Amino acid sequence: MAAGLHSPELASEMLARLGNREEGLTVWMRAAATDGRLKTDDPLFASMQLQGLVKSFALWPQLSMGQPPLDDAQQTRVAEAAVDMFLAYYG
Repeated sequence: MAAGLHSPELASEMLARLGNREEGLTVWMRAAATDGRLKTDDPLFASMQLQGLVKSFALWPQLSMGQPPLDDAQQTRVAEAAVDMFLAYYG
């Protein structure tokens, strides 16, 4: 992944390969929506939103600014807040 940040060609190739399969979270959200447990007609978009809420604290600051990994308490806070926000909209 880090190489993709510095090489647009490599990043495009990686995204093309990843785009050929639906990841587990999206599959789960699609099933939850079908079952009436989530209110979304776009599980992929919803999945990306939830991941974005987490990655904005637990991935990008570490990759782009050299921040330390989150400790256990920070991880819990980020995860719980992300789920609360997500379910407030989609639940």
